Amino acid sequence: MDFWHSPFLYCLFLFGMVGNLIFPYCWGKTWRGHSLLRKDTILLSDPDSPVRWFQRVWRLILGIISILGGIMLFHNIHSGLFINQFALYAMLGYGIFGCILPAVFSLTDIKYVESRIAKVHNLFYMFGHICLQIAALCMTGIAFEQGDFMRGAIFSILCLVTIFLYMIYNMSDRLECRDTIIGYEGVWEFLFHISVYFPIGYTTVQFLLS
Repeated sequence: MDFWHSPFLYCLFLFGMVGNLIFPYCWGKTWRGHSLLRKDTILLSDPDSPVRWFQRVWRLILGIISILGGIMLFHNIHSGLFINQFALYAMLGYGIFGCILPAVFSLTDIKYVESRIAKVHNLFYMFGHICLQIAALCMTGIAFEQGDFMRGAIFSILCLVTIFLYMIYNMSDRLECRDTIIGYEGVWEFLFHISVYFPIGYTTVQFLLS
């Protein structure tokens, strides 16, 4: 069987997405003083974090899984609009810039510190998650191209929700927002990941069952 069509790869890709919704929050609970509701998972990689190596290793693993998942989508999605290639590049971008490079650049203070490496880390992280949103948008285009307009409409709504959640998430660490509902960084990050993973995960499950 072709590796790019194997159930193992589908399950591995799903494991990466589901794992990122579970693992960081599990070991984040062991860090006293860290609020899972008010703080995002970026801080789990910080040098002051007692679970920093768990988070850094997980980000590296997630990056590799995302790259393999992107290649899988490229091989399995046949699109006359080159959506498969956009999905490939988007998942590569997420794996490299949203997972692997932030894990490497988290060897110094990465947030609330005005250093060059902190700015580079946050820039990579933001760009990687924009790539993830593009991948989810590709799944919307695939649904419409396949004639499944109901699924495409649902995915379109989710993409709009994802953009809204991402904007709030980026605003949540501002000083003027910290004592408001917008200041719940961890909540907005979690909701963002659920909404952006759903179209990708749903498409992967379709491949697994076909």
